Amino acid sequence: MNNFLSFILVFSFITNTVYSQKNIFKGNVTFETESNEKQPLNGVTVYWLNTSIGTLSDNNGNYEIPLSSSSNKLVFKFLGFKEQVIDVNDKTFYDITMLNDDNILDEVTVNKKRKTIQKSYFKTQNIINVSSDELLKAVVTFLKALKLIHQLTLIILMQLLELSKLKCLA
Repeated sequence: MNNFLSFILVFSFITNTVYSQKNIFKGNVTFETESNEKQPLNGVTVYWLNTSIGTLSDNNGNYEIPLSSSSNKLVFKFLGFKEQVIDVNDKTFYDITMLNDDNILDEVTVNKKRKTIQKSYFKTQNIINVSSDELLKAVVTFLKALKLIHQLTLIILMQLLELSKLKCLA
């Protein structure tokens, strides 16, 4: 009986692994530097058009996203680069090079007015200049945190699914 149960567990794991690999779309996201060298792009948002299925590229620019039955158009978005939409059709792998967006901001200025306790004829104003590099770093850090939350959620969901499968077999 134990051998039979072990066989079923191994068989279900193997078929689940093979099935899940067929239902994953993979690829790599890069950008071209000024010296025409391709570099991986971390934190690119990749999602199926008109769905809620999406992911982010990792430190090496790699991404994996479940196939969608309702869309065959994959969208790539990243701050400072042009949004790109590709038609995947029967492909299961796609490498893409992001194109620079020439219409990006060079500098962002944040103004904050604060109320003073003393009555004054002049309004005090704080002006902070934020460079595009600093803004980009903040966005990348935020996207990395979101990616980690997404990965942890997927791990927890997979573990809960495995626990429910084991309870059904018991």
